[in-house]
Amino acid sequence: MDSSTPTGSQFEHSLVTKEELRESLNTFPEDQQALLALVAGGYHPEEIAAILDTTAAAVKIRLSRLRRRLKAQEDTDPKQ
Repeated sequence: MDSSTPTGSQFEHSLVTKEELRESLNTFPEDQQALLALVAGGYHPEEIAAILDTTAAAVKIRLSRLRRRLKAQEDTDPKQ
């Protein structure tokens, strides 16, 4: 197992309830929630671009910003 793979206790600590996840996602603007839903649905940036009537490059930029926001939110989570 490499160092980036969580151990049992690390994994258990990182688990959140559905309600916690829902509350967290509700703090995001609707466009970011929609993007998250599409990514969670297994769509690729090119497919998302077609759905949202934009370019794949724009989707990738939005995904990058979204990842930064998720990371920042994770880093400031008082439960950790």
